[in-house]
Amino acid sequence: VQKTRATELSKVASTYSYYFGDLVASNHVAICYVVKSEMVRVIFPDGDKVLLKGHSKQVFDIRFANHNPFLLATACKGGRILVWNMKDRSE
Repeated sequence: VQKTRATELSKVASTYSYYFGDLVASNHVAICYVVKSEMVRVIFPDGDKVLLKGHSKQVFDIRFANHNPFLLATACKGGRILVWNMKDRSE
């Protein structure tokens, strides 16, 4: 029997709340998750990290584009949708 191991990436303080979308997205390009409600942390396979800032309201959905694995869309409760290009790793 093979044991499955988990590696902790981060601790996120959160109160329970219902969300309409996904707060975590991953593919072969990166692992992304919402932090501090309005930002998205991106971790690349080589260990590089980027913090995406651009929303002024709570982010409730993040997803990679089906047609382009480098594009990440984020949506916030303020109605703003941002598309980020993961090829550009600057914050």
